[in-house]
Amino acid sequence: MQKLTIFSPRTAAVAAVVALGVLAAGGTVALRSHLGEAASGLAHGAARPATEIATRGESAALRFSVAPLAGGMRAGALPHPPAEMLVPALAAPPLRALSARPARMEAATDCRAHLALEALAGARMAVTVTAPCNGKARIEVMHEGITFTQELSAAGDWTGIVPALSPRASVTARLGEQALSAGPITILDHADYERVVLAWDGQTGLQIHALEFGAGYGTAGHVSAASSDEGAASGSVFRLGASHLANAAQAEIYSLPKDAAARRGTVRLVVEAEVTPYSCGRMVHGTAFQPAPDGTLGATELRLHMPECNEVGDILILKNLLRDVKIAAN
Repeated sequence: MQKLTIFSPRTAAVAAVVALGVLAAGGTVALRSHLGEAASGLAHGAARPATEIATRGESAALRFSVAPLAGGMRAGALPHPPAEMLVPALAAPPLRALSARPARMEAATDCRAHLALEALAGARMAVTVTAPCNGKARIEVMHEGITFTQELSAAGDWTGIVPALSPRASVTARLGEQALSAGPITILDHADYERVVLAWDGQTGLQIHALEFGAGYGTAGHVSAASSDEGAASGSVFRLGASHLANAAQAEIYSLPKDAAARRGTVRLVVEAEVTPYSCGRMVHGTAFQPAPDGTLGATELRLHMPECNEVGDILILKNLLRDVKIAAN
């Protein structure tokens, strides 16, 4: 234990600095004032009261004292503590330059869904659904009584080419509880095409086959969704709907230009129903749509009991469900 004796208030201030240094070094400080003992002495001009600071620390090298100056303490004449007790002032960290670039604000995602139509050549239209917050969602698209199911991409959009079934075409779509609509748009060349539609729900195995102008099965002019771009066929079959989705609404549309590459004659239309593991032993439902004499689409319901599952792979051919399409000379 080291002892410091202080005889004046200003000397006590220096001692306080020393005591703080001792505390910072891990030591202990005990302060005892003899003010009471010296009170009467001050009144008679005696020496100033003394204060003792005793220090205890891990280091025993702390040895110094603060003594009063003769004739009193003068300004600027305060004693200096030992060098080992002085703590150098820490340099202030440099100020970081402020950037003139404003903070970037992240734009909030617009979750509103949109449906848009665009008229295309060939009496077709591009149908686009955009729903940024509904990635991989299921949508139901409807046009002139035809419904088909699609799935949005991970980004929440889908675009498909759909044959127009009306000269003033409108489309609606259902996305969960939201109902979207677009149109009507004008289809300038709608009257230049004959169209027939077959629609169904689920894995029915239904298909449209067209035998154009005397063609037979497997020859040029036999048109289906699988072969519409082959041979000399002038018509084509569009398949709509995501067949991988459970109980998805689907459709096939046979489209034939009326000029038909200057051909004239009859196109035989056949509906096929393949027996699949999903349709075997069940009742299959579908709807066929063909233009009525007034130009509107007339609907014919289809109900077909499929063979048992030991006949999976067989194909039923329905020849009289659809009327033949006749292309007359101008």
